[in-house]
Amino acid sequence: LDSFNLQGKSILDIGCGFGDALKLIKHRTSNFEFTGIDVVPEFIAEANQANVDDPNIHFICDDFLSHSFTNQFDIIVASGPFNFKLQDQDNLEFVDACMHKAMSLAREGIAFDFLSNQVDFEYDHTFHSDPCIILAMAYQYSRNVVLRNDYMPFEFSLNIMKNDTFSTE
Repeated sequence: LDSFNLQGKSILDIGCGFGDALKLIKHRTSNFEFTGIDVVPEFIAEANQANVDDPNIHFICDDFLSHSFTNQFDIIVASGPFNFKLQDQDNLEFVDACMHKAMSLAREGIAFDFLSNQVDFEYDHTFHSDPCIILAMAYQYSRNVVLRNDYMPFEFSLNIMKNDTFSTE
């Protein structure tokens, strides 16, 4: 989330789990609205229980791709939902569908995290993305993208900014 100013922003967390991203966001700002969405009811129940007193924090138990959102969000994040091999769908098609929907819902941009295939070991159940393929997907939506692979050797993040204008001066 380093590329984004979180102050006063609305944030959607895809695959939010227990809402752990809130710790990072609360460390960076106190003025924000947060919505988390996850398909696991137990995760959402625990996240709701831990944040029951905050009217600016909401959790939804549903599938991101099938959920009908009634509003947009400033920033959309996803850290974790792309890390496991899917049984019934091609992983890259899933990433592309999530990226497409997230970009349509985001006012400022998105931040997605991936396991990298530039490693010497992979588990059978995990999906390791090729950073070059993910970067090419991102360029479909903006010329203003950031790919970071400097915080862990086996992960990378991709930020896609909606505003890709620049001064010709």
